[in-house]
Parts: sequence; C-alpha cells; structure tokens
Amino acid sequence: MFIKKMAIAATLIIGSSMLPSGTVMADQKCKSVKFSFTNLIGESIRIYKVGYYDLEDGKWRTNSIKNTKMNDGATKTITETLEYLGNEKMGDVRVYYKPLVGGGKKWSDNYMPLQGITCVKNLSVPFDIKA
Repeated sequence: MFIKKMAIAATLIIGSSMLPSGTVMADQKCKSVKFSFTNLIGESIRIYKVGYYDLEDGKWRTNSIKNTKMNDGATKTITETLEYLGNEKMGDVRVYYKPLVGGGKKWSDNYMPLQGITCVKNLSVPFDIKA
C-alpha cells in the first residue's frame, strides 16, 4: 500500500512539473465597451452586428446587437460586452449594417485598427462607417 501511494505521489509531482509555469487564465469578458458609430455612408442604415478580431485565439468573433437605425451623418453610442477579450490585446473591429433602402447585408469596407489596444472595461472605440 505504501509503495502504491508513493507511486501516485511521484506521478502527480512529475505530471505537475510538466505544466507551463505561471497561471493559465480562462478567457474573460471585456465589459462595457462603448462603440461610438458615425454613419458616413450617404444614406440611412441599420446596424445589426459588430465584429472584432480575437488576437489570442486567432479568429473573428461577432456580437449581434439590437437593430439600430442611423440616419446619414448621425452618431450613436452602443455599449457591448465582448466575449473572450478581457484584458487581452484586440485586433481589428468592423461593423455590419443594412441600408434601409434596397436591403442586403454588408459590412464596412473600413476596419478600425485596434492592434495592440488592450480591451478593458469602459473602453471607448470611435468608428466612422464608410462605404
């Protein structure tokens, strides 16, 4: 019995020494990110989603938002919680919108370059929506 307990203890010690040093943290939410959108399309639009690039995980993520109507030239601020980005550096951001006349889904041709900006609570992101 004593030998079996020693073998289990040795396995635990060896196994734990193979883990990376430091604490591995799970992805956290980045709360209360304030997107300030300005519509420079030249027509009224409806914003329905915001996309952001998760640098750590190497993929685009999206947040569906309540359809928000914006007249040409209008500015609106939308507060969102971004999954998986708490205290992490962000990549680009894009906004998805629909023209009110003619329909069809589009995304902005311009991206907001946020490379290297850490996503923290109450981050403000100004964004000009251009055709």
